[in-house]
Amino acid sequence: MTDEKTKKNLRSSVISEREQKKRAELLLLVRRAFYSIAAVITAYMFSGKDMPFNTFPLGISLVCSSERYVVEYIIGVFWRVMANKDAIELYLPAVLCIICAGTRYFLAFAIHKNRGDVVRYADSYADFFLLRDDISIRIGASSVACLADALIRVISGGTFYDLFASIFNTIAVLVFTFLFSFAFDVKHRSSGTASAGRAAFVFCAVFALTDVYVLTLSVGIIAAYAITVSMGYAGDGARGAVSGLLVGVAIGGDYALIFAFSGLAAGIFYDISKWAAFFVSLGVTICGGLYLIGSAAVISIIPEVLIASFVAAAMAFCGFLPDMAIGEKKCKNEFCLKTLIAKKQNSEKEEIATDKANMLSSLSEAIKNFSESLKKPDKDRLSDMCRQVFTEFCEECPKREECRESFKRGLDVVDSITERLMKSGKIPSDKYGEMLKFGCPEKDAIIKEINLRFAKMLEESVRGDKTKIFAFDYGAAAKIIADTVAKSDTVYAVDEHLTEQLSRAFSATGMLSENLVVCGERKKYVIATGKDVLKSGASALEIRTVCESVCGGSFTLPEYFMDETGVAMTLESTRIFEIEYAGKQCAKKGEKVCGDAMGVTESREDFFYGFICDGMGSGREAEITAGISKTFLENMLSYGNSKATTLDMLNVFISNKSPECSSTVDLLEIDLLRGKASFTKSGATASYIVRKGRVYKISSDTMPLGILPDVSAEVTEFSVCDGDLIVMCSDGICNDPETDEDSGAMHLVNFLEHEYNQDVSKIAEKIVFDATRINGRSDDMTVGVFRVRQKWKKRKQITK
Repeated sequence: MTDEKTKKNLRSSVISEREQKKRAELLLLVRRAFYSIAAVITAYMFSGKDMPFNTFPLGISLVCSSERYVVEYIIGVFWRVMANKDAIELYLPAVLCIICAGTRYFLAFAIHKNRGDVVRYADSYADFFLLRDDISIRIGASSVACLADALIRVISGGTFYDLFASIFNTIAVLVFTFLFSFAFDVKHRSSGTASAGRAAFVFCAVFALTDVYVLTLSVGIIAAYAITVSMGYAGDGARGAVSGLLVGVAIGGDYALIFAFSGLAAGIFYDISKWAAFFVSLGVTICGGLYLIGSAAVISIIPEVLIASFVAAAMAFCGFLPDMAIGEKKCKNEFCLKTLIAKKQNSEKEEIATDKANMLSSLSEAIKNFSESLKKPDKDRLSDMCRQVFTEFCEECPKREECRESFKRGLDVVDSITERLMKSGKIPSDKYGEMLKFGCPEKDAIIKEINLRFAKMLEESVRGDKTKIFAFDYGAAAKIIADTVAKSDTVYAVDEHLTEQLSRAFSATGMLSENLVVCGERKKYVIATGKDVLKSGASALEIRTVCESVCGGSFTLPEYFMDETGVAMTLESTRIFEIEYAGKQCAKKGEKVCGDAMGVTESREDFFYGFICDGMGSGREAEITAGISKTFLENMLSYGNSKATTLDMLNVFISNKSPECSSTVDLLEIDLLRGKASFTKSGATASYIVRKGRVYKISSDTMPLGILPDVSAEVTEFSVCDGDLIVMCSDGICNDPETDEDSGAMHLVNFLEHEYNQDVSKIAEKIVFDATRINGRSDDMTVGVFRVRQKWKKRKQITK
């Protein structure tokens, strides 16, 4: 029952999600249909409104300036022509609209194709006819229209009237195209120029409605007064006054001052009381009209004023009016946007600072432990020293044979003394009896000599001038801080180009926001603010898909935040790739420890690192040097330090370490966000990349760390693909096949060509096994195997 219920719930959730998606698509379709119809009607009204010298520039300006609904505008223009077949003067503007649209589409396509940024998200009819061109192209298209109009007028008549008509038409088309472009362009949505463009559009709309009547009511006066009062309600007195002055001029000029005072009163009293704003603005209109235009004119417009007042009040009371206070809305949203960026940046800086402190602390502790271990001589060397002391004193001792026959514990005594020295650093006097119980007459001298020689060995271990290390530490610390500051400055740098492209993509898919920004050079952050963010019909998956299509890479699902300043939506780049890895080691024959070290780590900046350090020689010294190198690399790289700084610090430390022992470094770096990778090799042997059965060798001719004052390293960059196999190894696995054909290198290449699809752990074990069989453990052996997997493909498969 439980399983059936679970399955039923899952089916229900899937059906609910599908229905929600269908409803969102239907809502988007209805909204687009509404805007398309409105565009056709607007073009119908604009194209038929004549201006001085019997010119019709408004329809041409619409077609030249809009990035959307260009086809709808042309339909509206020709609808007007068909409705007024006898108006021959409308034919020329209609033809010019076709010329302008064709010119814009041709230039936009040619320029975008040349730039290589042809739109990739035109998934519908409306998207296909979008015109994403610059204002310069729109002005150029309108100039072509004006030139064609002037030539036709000159050829057909050529009178002074035609000359003045051409001049006026050219000026009007260019001005309105310029202003309308800011009103329609998404990237100027919150700028002052957009306000100027919208004001021009409103002026033209009211101007086009002045001759439209329903029964005996003037639609132009109703629209003008409704706009005036609505601006006062939604913004403040100043915006209402300016709006009233503007639309008052559009309907004839007689009502400009009356409407200006009405909008001012509506804005002033709206914050006190909605009803007070309603009645005061109405009273100002009547009183001002009686004073300025007389009682007869006021009585004639009272029906229109009352209708407009009720319409505006109903919209205000129902909350349909946007918040359009001058400067306030923009400041709020910009403040919200800047606050979000600042919060993320401060959080990033705090995390980086904490990481750096942890890195330095752990690195200091690790180096301290290594230093302590370096201060103590090797156990085997110490045991040899103790045996040598016993041999020297026992050689002339008269009781030598007696001791050998009665006490055959010389080896046990040496081991006991060695353990005591390694633990406490000295053989105390009260412990003589425990170690030499057979009555040795020279025990005091033996123990004294052992303590003396051990002290000399300690002195040799810590001897040496280390001032270079301290001097370098200051420079390295300064470089770490400088790298951190430089990286912090670019993490949230605004990408203007992607911001514009994503804004257009969001607008094309019906996702609206008042402010939108794309930050970051390598890792991208998308931040959108505004109350329309939550009203979008797009799902979280669709939003992420649009961001990935425009910005590239993979993104997280959107997160939403809400506070007193508004609503914000954020997305950020996430990893495209993940790495599977395995390693295998084997010590040189006759040695107890392996002189190689292998490590892997990831940084918080989404870099993956794999490395092999091969201490020169074998045994304990090689093990310690390789261990130091591994610790340096793990700590420095995992906390975001650059490879160059890390290798510089490591080189200086190893070169000043006593006893001296160099180390090779083979470092693999993979950018998990972008798929870029690189090998950094300092004296390391060749590595191999296997891609679809083909093996590629990466090698270098450099010196190990700790030999030269400056780092000798060679960097090889490449891009990774899904399924790539990367193999790194120390020189004990194989030699260079170009110099030693009998080595195991050729066998390794043959093995990788045929067995690269196996599990990485099995590949690592097989490589070490074959190398042991072929080379006979003639050196320390270490192999690291890394498989690149694309998370994006996995996510798409799960989604399907």
